[in-house]
Amino acid sequence: MPTPSGLNLEREELKEPLPADWTKADLKNVTLYQQFYSMPCVKVRAHLTYTLVHFTAREGKKPGSDYEKIPVLDVNGRQINDSAIIVKTLAPIIYGRPLTDEEWHWEQRLTYGTMIAAEKTCFGDATDLKKFAHYVGFDKGWHGFWGLLIPIAAPILSIVIKKKLDKNNPGLLPLDDYLKEYKAALGDREYFTGNSIGPIDVSFVGILVVFEKAGTSFIKAALQKAKLLQYYNSIKMRLPNPWECAHCG
Repeated sequence: MPTPSGLNLEREELKEPLPADWTKADLKNVTLYQQFYSMPCVKVRAHLTYTLVHFTAREGKKPGSDYEKIPVLDVNGRQINDSAIIVKTLAPIIYGRPLTDEEWHWEQRLTYGTMIAAEKTCFGDATDLKKFAHYVGFDKGWHGFWGLLIPIAAPILSIVIKKKLDKNNPGLLPLDDYLKEYKAALGDREYFTGNSIGPIDVSFVGILVVFEKAGTSFIKAALQKAKLLQYYNSIKMRLPNPWECAHCG
């Protein structure tokens, strides 16, 4: 069901596609409404920085929008919601071609499966939950009070978060299963599609890199177990740092 304003919901494509003749040069006014540590937001930033799209990053939800989640991307006055839909919608413009059927399958699988399973693995472990909370600054500024409570409450919070993620995502698989599937699809290829980094390579790193930067213990072990650590590091080394945001406004 669309929002009252006709905006797309999660997993829902735009009612009116972007103009078919748009090129990257036509992207004059691009604004990303985000949280800097949010996995889907990091993924979108990774795509924009890798393809050298100049954009402005705004912290928080888009003011006045009927869609109350993040990320939201405004492109030349058009609003696009949901990170997977953002990638699919922009691919013909920023990569010069639409996603293949296989790529679209994996963009959805990474966004609605792998990423959420990684969140469950991280936030379901009290130690990694504390590391992540410290990294994103919950023990600083106005979050300071809650930051003081996290070391005490983390064991309980981790259980609550795991149950909530399971309830909201029926059929969610363990992270190891998603990574095993991805490795089977990737095979021995250096890149997911073609002879250079493509959109799925960027998405794969984009949804996971924040866990590495937060110093969590699970992510490298999971990638190593799936025989994806070398691939992950190889792609990450070739991507601009989405935290530096050289092409942000």
